[in-house]
Amino acid sequence: MNACIAALHKVSSCPRKASPLCIILASATYPASGLENLGRAVSTQFTPRCLIGAVVDGVATDKGYGPGLSITLMDDASGFECAGFTVNQDDVRHVKQKAVGRWPDLGRGFGKDTDAEAFDMKNFTTVSMGGGSVALPSGLQKVSHRSSETALVLSFSDTEPHQFLETLDASFPTATKVGLVGTMTPFVTGRPHTIYYNDKVLSGGLVGVALLSKSARVRAPIAKVTFTALEALGEPLTITSCRGNIILNIDDTNAAKELLVQMTNRPMTAGISAEQQLYVKVVEDSASNSRREVIYRLTGGDPSKGTLAVDTIKDLQVGMRIQFMQHMGTGNGMQLVHHEKLEDNTLVFLCTDADAAPSTTSSDKEPRAPPPALLSRGLFAGSEKGFFFGHATSSAEDGNAINGTLSCDVPLSTVAVRIE
Repeated sequence: MNACIAALHKVSSCPRKASPLCIILASATYPASGLENLGRAVSTQFTPRCLIGAVVDGVATDKGYGPGLSITLMDDASGFECAGFTVNQDDVRHVKQKAVGRWPDLGRGFGKDTDAEAFDMKNFTTVSMGGGSVALPSGLQKVSHRSSETALVLSFSDTEPHQFLETLDASFPTATKVGLVGTMTPFVTGRPHTIYYNDKVLSGGLVGVALLSKSARVRAPIAKVTFTALEALGEPLTITSCRGNIILNIDDTNAAKELLVQMTNRPMTAGISAEQQLYVKVVEDSASNSRREVIYRLTGGDPSKGTLAVDTIKDLQVGMRIQFMQHMGTGNGMQLVHHEKLEDNTLVFLCTDADAAPSTTSSDKEPRAPPPALLSRGLFAGSEKGFFFGHATSSAEDGNAINGTLSCDVPLSTVAVRIE
């Protein structure tokens, strides 16, 4: 931290008074005591009006990407107001549970206190039931009337931000949303996650900040998502039957058998775990002639029934186009993205490859000299748990596998947002 502080103070543009926003990101290679005290130490040193951050897998370094500490300060002259907020992990329902068909917990009391005649089977036609019941935190309630002035909502979370993200979409539809899921730290700090909000350390939930324009006009930045390690299998196909996150038929044929045909005489990628091998790109052409697409993991299939399970908590829909994809491996994939490519005022989050990533804990018994500090006007960090992103829309949209703020845990995918 001392190296970061010394480097920042050498920069003439570094804020000399309380910064409106400070972002701290640290890898899990540091001692638990240092990670526990990091938020308080940075708050004491820089006295920012809002501080958010998390323990992640890696940050931008002088060698490109790797373990380290990142401290980012926003200048008062940025033209943005900052509204910080935090969401308690106990206030958010866990909706992304391991299952083939992700049916929400809708009436487990059936047979006890629930009237059988009132039981509605329509509840079992969708998995897009995650939001709507999470209240906005007080920090966002204060600026909810300025939704149209909100350009970006930046967050760091545990692995279950989904229910709150749907509430965020409904309350701030015209804002771009982007965030990084923190790495798991139970064997580092004793916490499931280590997340920072001002001088507090949290074990889960979500922390974030809304950037509001000080002027009357605001233009939400564009979140650009790229996938570098996947190769398409065959041609795009059309979903002709589905339910929730389950594909039943594509082009009126058996979906699972179609995938097997695409994989004929094609070996699985060596060195990649089975659950990281196969993905599906989902594409939808909207009424405004804009093309929306996202990539999800395939989590299972049944050739006899013809079904394929897709790793999404939002509904697939008939008419969506899909294309199967395979993870091809990258060797030292962490070097695919370097800080030299990071433009000024740009945030880049990377989903690291769990099969290629180095250990997130340090085994060195002797302390090593800290690497030289890297000065940059952008922010870059990665986590194998992935990131989430949402594009600005004219109004809140119905939730499906394409719309709204979506999570992405495709290895070596990135999301980039340039703040102007």
